[in-house]
Amino acid sequence: MEIEITYGGLTHVHVVPVVIIPLGPTPPPTNPRNYPPFLEDAVIVASLYHAAQKVSNDKIRAALNEGCMAAARALQERAGPDVKIHLGDPG
Repeated sequence: MEIEITYGGLTHVHVVPVVIIPLGPTPPPTNPRNYPPFLEDAVIVASLYHAAQKVSNDKIRAALNEGCMAAARALQERAGPDVKIHLGDPG
């Protein structure tokens, strides 16, 4: 992402760094084959949710939370009724 801000009559471009989350856990050597991609998706959703809690602006944080909750519902639909997903603090 780039943010352009004009101040003092000059336009300044600020490049916002991207945090790349290492994906894990290590995939199992055998079936089920859909297990690793599902867990990779879950790692991303959980990481985004926890990162969103650190956003200082209420409206932006709420929008991120809504997106994470929608993603968690999609994960739950993909997982089926035998799996329960709880987005939030572990424990």
